[in-house]
Amino acid sequence: MIALRTGWSRPPASLEIGPDDVHVWAAPLRELRLDSTQSLALSRDERERAARVRSLERRHEFVSGRALLRMLLAAYTGTPAASVRIAYGPSGKPALPECDVVPRLTFNATRSHGLALYAFARGREVGVDVERLQPELPCDEIVKQYFCPTERTRLAMLVGSRRTRMFFDYWSAKEALLKARGDGLPGGLDDIDVHRLDETDEAVIAQRMSHVWTVRRLEPSPQYAAAVAVEGTDANIRCWDLTLGGLLSSTWGARGVAAVLR
Repeated sequence: MIALRTGWSRPPASLEIGPDDVHVWAAPLRELRLDSTQSLALSRDERERAARVRSLERRHEFVSGRALLRMLLAAYTGTPAASVRIAYGPSGKPALPECDVVPRLTFNATRSHGLALYAFARGREVGVDVERLQPELPCDEIVKQYFCPTERTRLAMLVGSRRTRMFFDYWSAKEALLKARGDGLPGGLDDIDVHRLDETDEAVIAQRMSHVWTVRRLEPSPQYAAAVAVEGTDANIRCWDLTLGGLLSSTWGARGVAAVLR
């Protein structure tokens, strides 16, 4: 069972997102049991992808993760979940191709070993990443290839669980920023210096001709490292615990969950 940390509370009764807001949701996928109706929210392409996953556990995570993403998009946009169109950029960054609301809704999603995170914003790019802590992972080659000199020096000073935690804090922060920028791994992890997260849960990082990003370190569960990256420095980041029961029982106004499965 994945226990979410205190501070990841249940969602509010009314769901509205303004231009200064960033909403982050955490969902323990293995503990959710979607029925066939909710699974039909997936597109045909998503159902075909699910059918190709041999592991029943991973298939369940994929279906649950995609269904929850569509249900959240439905709640934010008022579009039925099954009708939400999701497009992908050259590096796989998802977007709504037909968003006529200004400022436009942006979003990102990630999952690792049963835990999914979703991030939403308006008028600014957003990226999110989650990684399960894996002490057995041989990370030296990863550090050498993808980490900047300051980060390599910092990690070399640590051992045991502290080194594992710092490695995954760095890794998830870098991934979140790359996903927000829409670069993917070819964009270069080693040009993103996140060592300032050593002393704080949030760092401001300038990239690409003084383009400024805020990276916030998250800890949705003791067994995971996570981060969200957002354009600008003035975002109000709020984190919520998303369970299927909570999602379906909430009343999110006229654009709420009533729109999800109709």
